Amino acid sequence: MPIEIACSCGKRFRVADEFAGRAGKCPGCGAAFSVPVPRTLEGMGERQSTATGEADDAGTFDLAEPVIEPARGGGSGGGLRRLDEASDDGPKGKGRTCTGCGAPIAERALICTACGRSTLTGRMVETQTGEDDDGEKRGFFLLRPVIEVAGTGYSPLVLLLLLGLVVGPIAYYMTGPGKAVHVYHAAPVHVIAAMDRGETREPYSLFTGTGDRSLGVKGSNTASNQQRNVTSGGDLLTYSVGGNEELLVLRENEDGEAILLDVGLRQSKVSASGATSGYDSVIKAGDFELVPAEGQHGGKAIPARLLRTSFLTSEAYLDLGGAKTSKVTAPLPPPEPTRYTEQAEGATVSAVAVFNGQTEGTVRVTGSRSYQGMPPGDGVFAEGELNTSHPRDTAFTVQHQYNFDELVVDWADGDEGRWAVSSYKQHSDMSPWYRYKFGLLFQPESGTPEGKYDLVYCGQPISTVHLEAPRSASANVASNSSNAAGSGKPPPVSPIKTQQGVPSNRQINPNNPLSYFDILLEARDRAEGLVSASNIRQIGLALLTYTQDTGDFPESFEDLKAHVPGFEQLLINPRTGENPGFIYEKPPPGAPPSLTPVVWEAWQGQKDPTGAVLYGDGSVR
Repeated sequence: MPIEIACSCGKRFRVADEFAGRAGKCPGCGAAFSVPVPRTLEGMGERQSTATGEADDAGTFDLAEPVIEPARGGGSGGGLRRLDEASDDGPKGKGRTCTGCGAPIAERALICTACGRSTLTGRMVETQTGEDDDGEKRGFFLLRPVIEVAGTGYSPLVLLLLLGLVVGPIAYYMTGPGKAVHVYHAAPVHVIAAMDRGETREPYSLFTGTGDRSLGVKGSNTASNQQRNVTSGGDLLTYSVGGNEELLVLRENEDGEAILLDVGLRQSKVSASGATSGYDSVIKAGDFELVPAEGQHGGKAIPARLLRTSFLTSEAYLDLGGAKTSKVTAPLPPPEPTRYTEQAEGATVSAVAVFNGQTEGTVRVTGSRSYQGMPPGDGVFAEGELNTSHPRDTAFTVQHQYNFDELVVDWADGDEGRWAVSSYKQHSDMSPWYRYKFGLLFQPESGTPEGKYDLVYCGQPISTVHLEAPRSASANVASNSSNAAGSGKPPPVSPIKTQQGVPSNRQINPNNPLSYFDILLEARDRAEGLVSASNIRQIGLALLTYTQDTGDFPESFEDLKAHVPGFEQLLINPRTGENPGFIYEKPPPGAPPSLTPVVWEAWQGQKDPTGAVLYGDGSVR
């Protein structure tokens, strides 16, 4: 069909479609033009070599001369030249040539067979041959570059390999053996139990709905700060009495009887193996233990005590007046007092506790009780001072100062106080790499074999700990005693017996110039005997407490261990050097208490005739 052309001079005319792609001149102004190539050509026949026409209603007119510029040199097409034919300025040749690569093409060809370019549009023709625009083979899609960085193309396969190099070590670190827990600090320590009836009280939390409203709201400026106890994490804590937490004071020592581990446990491990409560993760002391490693002979699992990550470096202030308890025994430290008296008058209960042993001093406590149908009020009040020393390190001491409505527990600089709990909750973190930080305290029994132990969490080993030969307070006392168990030498006579006229079995020759050392040894024997007598008195108080609570004597010391915290320490006998250093026999029903012995000092597993004896009425003879 005819092709319409509009010249810049305003004239419009038509030419036959056979002149598509050729050059001509406007008959009006003589300007050169190119006949455009339509997208589709109909009636592809033999092209004519001249263009003439007659005027029509569309503004066309008869051409006085051909509108196609005659080709010089008599080329094909009746003296007319196409745009893709060679001109005077280029090489002359017979037939058509490709405008892209210059290769000769057939007169009626639509595509150049050399480069694949269209002779009508001059553009490359898309094909399904598996080649790109440059004629290169594309290959498998995983090997084709999909991203370019700094001039280098990276295929999907290379990207997957790089991703594996990054993600692989991270996945192994999260799930691999020994990587779930990080041990920040490990050290042998001496331990003094300063309080076994404490509690940690926190301000009310709007997020969890827990806490004490009287202390304000956590995270706001209404939270009380009067107790001067703030954790390293910034959460306000108020320490009080009457709860189930235990305040321990620790001192690092290479001969320590306990092992302290400060650890960080990953959220991923807690989520996979631990306990949860709603949106909280629960860390439990019972989930941890030290178990002899594979290949180790002997030994048994050592349970853990869970310590809060926050610790105090000098002193702890415990609220007495605002405590949620009225028991007069609540502010007392773990050792049973040597002498304890209690009396009640109306709704008021008063008690006097006298300590004589590792803990020395006197405390007067006032509380309340139910009276005439009225419940007891909260709070206790106490006055006095106590000092507790470690059995193996007398320079390691803890002081209790009772200031009416407040208890200050103080210790030397360099030591630290930790609160031992059975469990605690913390809001679960979104990141699996988050670490819960806390302390684990292990107190192996005397005679526990040294070697490698696995730190086990919920039945799965997560780290390895090497234990050297553990030493306990009882082992040290035995080694320092002049008549340690197994030496074959009878122990010195108890001071209780010497007061009753039993002669001492240590002979001192006043004429011997070395008798001065015998006098020192006798003084030490007497001191050890007094400690043993104090322990047997405290065992009597424990028996009295048990009988008041249950109505009968215990079957064995094991019942008292479960009933009285810290009872194991009372079984140490420094006079004989044995642990257990006492023998208990349950009195028969109806036996007169004042005439029935129940506890004897022990030497070589037998009743020691030179030791003190505890009777059913609590007297020591």
